[in-house]
Amino acid sequence: MPGYESDRFVGLSVADIQELSCSICLNVFRDPVVSQCCRQTFCRDCITDWLRENAACPYDRKTLTVNELHKPPRVFEVMFGKLEIKCQFSSNGCPSVVPLDQLSQHVDSCPYDASKCGKCFCEQTSGHDCIQALLALNRTANNEIKTLNLKLDSYMTRVLYAVNIPQPSTSIPVSIESILTTARSERFNAVIFGCDMKDDFRHKVLVIVAEELMNDIQLGKVCKNIVHKLDQKFGGYWNCICDHKDGVSRYFTYLNGSWIRCKIGQLTFDIYK
Repeated sequence: MPGYESDRFVGLSVADIQELSCSICLNVFRDPVVSQCCRQTFCRDCITDWLRENAACPYDRKTLTVNELHKPPRVFEVMFGKLEIKCQFSSNGCPSVVPLDQLSQHVDSCPYDASKCGKCFCEQTSGHDCIQALLALNRTANNEIKTLNLKLDSYMTRVLYAVNIPQPSTSIPVSIESILTTARSERFNAVIFGCDMKDDFRHKVLVIVAEELMNDIQLGKVCKNIVHKLDQKFGGYWNCICDHKDGVSRYFTYLNGSWIRCKIGQLTFDIYK
């Protein structure tokens, strides 16, 4: 998209317009970028389109690629963003004059946009009904959310599958009962591999782990009970992953936050929120 028409700007002199104009479209810069070779400024779209057909800068004819275009200095961006510009719907009667860096926000909700309804700001079509238009917009948003959730579920399935692949064992198999017996005897002697919890909070979490090790003979249920108790006591959603010699057992939900990795006997726990 070419630059802004110069007559839309308020308070710019002829000299200012010349300084702030793209040498390709001859309009005031839109999304300005600077070439590496000659430090000349262009509209991003203008110079990008130019370089699709040419291998040289249009200003000094030196070799130039899109990767050699950079943002202008911060001081220029700030100054440029403060320029006052008329709304693009001024011909429809919009009287607004806004700073350039607020133009997009204004245009999105401008009541003078003839292509949008002045009440609901949806696209204006033949027989437009605001309620139906908003319902359609809501359905579209819900469909997009469902699509994203499906992608997320697929991603998490792949992650869980990768983590749950049994590792080849080079030692004599040890029964879960034996592993649990060892862990129970060592439940108050956890070895901490990593933790971002404060000492008192870490102690409370380890006490819950020690208690739940005594309450079930299935590691999956141990993890599940640890998660439920942490959710009830500290708010959730917590996660607990228990890893041992013969595989992985877990109860899994996910969010990010506090975490601890510790080993009790032959069991390694990853607990996080």
